[in-house]
Amino acid sequence: MPRRLPLALYLGSLCILSLFLWRAGWARTWSALQVPAMMPIFADMRVIQAATELSRHGIDPQTHSLEPISAFPMNYPSIWIGIGEVLNLPAESHFLVVCALVLLSFVGVGCFLLYRFPSYGLLACLLSTATLLGMERGNCDLVVFCLVFAFVIALPRNWSLVPLLLAIALKLYPVFAIAGYLTGRRYRILLFAVAAASVVFILYRHELAGIRAVTLQGSSFVISYGFPSLADYFVERRLSLWYFGLLVAIIGATTIFLTLILFRRPALALPEGQTFDLFVAGASIYVGTFILSSNWDYRLIFLVLCVPFLTAGSVRFGRFLAVLVIIAMNELLLRRLGVAGLAAVWLSKIGLFVVLGSYLGSWSLRSLHGQFRALKDRLAAPR
Repeated sequence: MPRRLPLALYLGSLCILSLFLWRAGWARTWSALQVPAMMPIFADMRVIQAATELSRHGIDPQTHSLEPISAFPMNYPSIWIGIGEVLNLPAESHFLVVCALVLLSFVGVGCFLLYRFPSYGLLACLLSTATLLGMERGNCDLVVFCLVFAFVIALPRNWSLVPLLLAIALKLYPVFAIAGYLTGRRYRILLFAVAAASVVFILYRHELAGIRAVTLQGSSFVISYGFPSLADYFVERRLSLWYFGLLVAIIGATTIFLTLILFRRPALALPEGQTFDLFVAGASIYVGTFILSSNWDYRLIFLVLCVPFLTAGSVRFGRFLAVLVIIAMNELLLRRLGVAGLAAVWLSKIGLFVVLGSYLGSWSLRSLHGQFRALKDRLAAPR
């Protein structure tokens, strides 16, 4: 494989996409790609625009619906209102420039990944319907993705905490990426990161319940992932929640069992390197959000960070897992196959949760075990 071919194909695809958006229009182009278009353009970022406008009129956007943009209140932390004011997002020209810069930043990260770790699997993920959905919506998860990427690139330097804390302040769920300090055996900054993240959550303590309630109101089993999304399926089909509880128990027990098996394998050493740091950041966010929230599929973009490690042969069946990532990120395309396509997508999402969670768990245990042994030896050493 020519090393630069995936990057060239990515840039070429984006140029063609831009041309079609210009010539055929927003709705027709995205619909042709199986991505449901919303108007006005960059609909998700319009939530910040509408919230900023409401705030200017003295209305709390976290308790008041954002009609006509959304039937629900804003489910983002209040820091976004301040950002909207600083960037003057209610002004349409400012809004479009900001959205363009967000997309360019995300594309820039994609280009960097393809340049450093070229593979067609990574290319497929960057052009998946989940990724395209996030771009079409102008979703602020693209901003968070870039910040988490900056956090990984900055490791192991102490200032890596700056982009991570900013990401946590913007959307909260990047707190799971703190696992990168644990698996990287950076224990001092790990403690500082946990303390700093706790301060952020304390500052948001009055907003958390409202954010979660609004997020669950808009949840759905379609083009989403997470245990709450699975619960929606059982509710919509009027199935007993006992079945849902049994399914969660099976998934959890399988994950714990596999974690212990991997932990006991002496050959599974704690990896190092940038691809491993990228993997931990992406996998920890996927596993953490799978447990706690219902997430639209554009949040699967964090699985992109896992692909370089999986395709490098660092773990057994890594390439197979990369295929599961591609399947999981293309529900909008595969659902056209009916029940079979939807089943393949959800089996992939659940399978990724089990395997990625098991690897993260085993490496975290190995890191803690190593630190415990080092501390024990230090205490036992003669003085």
